[in-house]
Amino acid sequence: MLLGKRWSLWRRLAAMIAGTVVVAGALSACELSVPNVVGLALPEAVSKLEGSGYRHVAVVDEFGTAIEESHYEDGFKVTAQDAVGEGVSTSSTITLTVAESAVASLVMTPDESPSATPEPEATPEPEVMPEPEPASEEPQEASDAPEVEEEPAAPAPAPQPVRAPTQMYSSCAQARAAGAAPLYEGDPGYNPRLDRDKDGVACE
Repeated sequence: MLLGKRWSLWRRLAAMIAGTVVVAGALSACELSVPNVVGLALPEAVSKLEGSGYRHVAVVDEFGTAIEESHYEDGFKVTAQDAVGEGVSTSSTITLTVAESAVASLVMTPDESPSATPEPEATPEPEVMPEPEPASEEPQEASDAPEVEEEPAAPAPAPQPVRAPTQMYSSCAQARAAGAAPLYEGDPGYNPRLDRDKDGVACE
């Protein structure tokens, strides 16, 4: 009798334990909606996931290197996550990919559409400048100045003949001083008084 009661007690205890395990498993396997945390700072993204019931979060950089929790405040920003939306168990590990804020701003998030790549501006073709015209020919050299013909030197004037005095020489000394001696009859200045021998020649 006592043995039967103990057996019944064990059966109830086992049923309670099994029920507790089932309930715990159901709660742990509860499926919720994973929020989209792309674009948020890493600390804010982790807090948002944990607030939604997802406490298993792994963080890696763009190269797949794990980021320790002690570096969550180092300015990282979430650029991608491996799960989002409904149907994800709260026991699942949500993996976030992060990058430094300066780099993350250049990474396209899943909800963003690729922006059109701006076309490079056309480089204006350099304007072809006309070649300068060649300089005008050098002015012709000034023609040689006409040679000035030297006028022949005027001939020295012929010595004027000594004009004979209109009067007769009064003496042979005067005639000789004038270069007129001897005086011939008919010469200017002839004085018959100076012709002593009366041969027609005075001041011989």
